[in-house]
Amino acid sequence: MNRTIITAIQTGENYYTEFKAEMISNNELSKEMVDFANAEGGTIYFGIDDDGSVKGIEAEAGIEEKIMSIIRNNCYPSLNAQALWLLLEGKNVLQLDIAKGKFKPYSTKDGDFYIRVGSTKRKASKEELSRFLQSSGYFQYDNTPVAHACINDLEMARISQYFRDIYKIDVFDKSEVPDIQKLLINSKILTESEGKVSPTVSGIMIFAKKPQDILFNSGIIFARINGNEIYDEILDSKQLEGRLPDLIEQCLVLFSLYNGKRSHFENGKRIDVEDYLDKVFRELIVNAVCHRNYSILGSRIRVLILNDRFELRSPGRLPNTITIENVKTGASYLRNQLVFKFLNHYGYIENIGRGIPMCTRESLKHSGKPIDIAEEGEEFVVRVFKK
Repeated sequence: MNRTIITAIQTGENYYTEFKAEMISNNELSKEMVDFANAEGGTIYFGIDDDGSVKGIEAEAGIEEKIMSIIRNNCYPSLNAQALWLLLEGKNVLQLDIAKGKFKPYSTKDGDFYIRVGSTKRKASKEELSRFLQSSGYFQYDNTPVAHACINDLEMARISQYFRDIYKIDVFDKSEVPDIQKLLINSKILTESEGKVSPTVSGIMIFAKKPQDILFNSGIIFARINGNEIYDEILDSKQLEGRLPDLIEQCLVLFSLYNGKRSHFENGKRIDVEDYLDKVFRELIVNAVCHRNYSILGSRIRVLILNDRFELRSPGRLPNTITIENVKTGASYLRNQLVFKFLNHYGYIENIGRGIPMCTRESLKHSGKPIDIAEEGEEFVVRVFKK
């Protein structure tokens, strides 16, 4: 018995492993494969009971072809899976490995989307499906209407200043802008849906008078923690609110207050060295504000200053085709194209895809420690360590 199987049996069913005492119907198998492909991939063992006991199944001829047929005809789009026969305790066990999907979301032929929750599966909720579709690039969440908001929630003075600075036009001059509502729709600050004109998500986050009254999750939590663990004593915690550019500025000010300095002398000259590079924090907070998943309601970006590092925790896992490894080398994906456009116009974004590699290089040079990048639950986490 190989070590992988031993570990699986000892650990039991979990997020990555499913036991089946016998073969299941084509429809049930497609549901199981879809939920693993929509998660991180996993393995189904046929011939092993829920308690880990080896029951064995009959080694049917052509079962691999049957599984491939289910993948082609019962799963959309086709996913990547591989079947392997094993002999355990003298009994036949079929190991079916399902790869993490590259083209999420996957559904059954009936159009049902399943996700993995612990050691079980369930149908994806509308919110979860929305995240999948956004990650896949099928639609841009930041361009969707905020139905409970209206044009009066926007600050026209801010909008006027934006068009004057960026496009050199006066939105209140009828000779230049005969129809201001049409201009705002074309600029995707507003959108029309089912005969109703509403602000877009990005329109609210960039131009609303009080964005968090309408979209609570667009705020930022900034906390100073006395320790090296996030559950240690909180010395200070602030709920930052405002438009996205204002949030970035607030974070930069607070970070400068907590970015300690140490001094030493070289050739009779005093040299001040900061714990962290300001430009690295600036790049990472802009990246978080620009690329977080705003469709995850109730979750805010968290900036945590600990004794040995700072962490940026951004709601939303990496979108399709982007991995931890290739993001380190500059791979990029514009989850929020409108937010990107507006932040670019306001001067916060300079280069696409160069932020993380720059932060990695400069932090290593400054502190001698590499930054840590991870996905934890539904958060994308970046840790930068003190010099």
